[in-house]
Amino acid sequence: MKIKLYLILLLSLLGWCNIQAQDKIVFGDESAFQRVSFMPCRIKDSLLIGNSNISVKYRLTRKINDNTYGWCFLKLTISNSISCQLDLHDYANSLIMSDVYKGRNDIDERLIEMGMNNGDASSNLFLQIVRNDSLHTLQVSCSDMQITDRTRMYEEPIPEMNWCVTNKIDSICGYTCTLATAQFRGRTWSGWFTTEIPVSLGPWKLSGLPGLILKAADESGVYEFECVELSAEKVPVYVYDYPNKQIISRREYLKYEKNSYVHPYELLAGGENVVIWKKGTDGSVSEVKESWVIPYNPIELE
Repeated sequence: MKIKLYLILLLSLLGWCNIQAQDKIVFGDESAFQRVSFMPCRIKDSLLIGNSNISVKYRLTRKINDNTYGWCFLKLTISNSISCQLDLHDYANSLIMSDVYKGRNDIDERLIEMGMNNGDASSNLFLQIVRNDSLHTLQVSCSDMQITDRTRMYEEPIPEMNWCVTNKIDSICGYTCTLATAQFRGRTWSGWFTTEIPVSLGPWKLSGLPGLILKAADESGVYEFECVELSAEKVPVYVYDYPNKQIISRREYLKYEKNSYVHPYELLAGGENVVIWKKGTDGSVSEVKESWVIPYNPIELE
């Protein structure tokens, strides 16, 4: 029962479902219409790229709507000139979807527990980011926001950030950290970095300081990353391949992301004439209008 309930939540309440013409669907309670989450996607293949020199786990806390915050763990593994970041919450969901795709009925409950222990909402930033310093590129893979088992991937040059280093000092995870600030794609960021780990990396796309970024937050309080675990143990680093991949530009992805929030009815209908219903907290059912909009707080504003 626990497995079935989790899969129902995974495949419906956390995202959208395929809808055929004229379907009338009770999607869920009102809160489900105030958020967007990546749909689950299985892992198609994996490539071992080496062993990590250091692994960092971050807790991401982000504002979902006016009254709700979500969290998940992200993991950054560094191997020579290539580093890889995973959304661990979505990674667990991908493993579950892989089992479902293989036709397994006895889904390992440890995977369910893994997903729940790694967050209550996906980051909605990426499934995976692969940074290649030799090629000076970031490769970002994201799940679809309407359909299961579909991904979008875009590649961009490693972005440059002009940090202003201050004289403020703090201790994070036992490391002495210095505060720096920067403007990046429409947000003002504060980043705490440590020169004790001379790696010019950090969570998400934040980088360019003379040490590992252990904590970062945007000025408005919508996004915050904080290191919760560091390990120098050498572990294998894998890059994952996902099915039904659409390769697009970053601008195209940001447009799609925005439309998922600003025009969810239009994307959900997919050009068909559909009727969607939602259930109120009092048990009443009402029709969702085409003017439906979801609060939108993108990490990249430009």
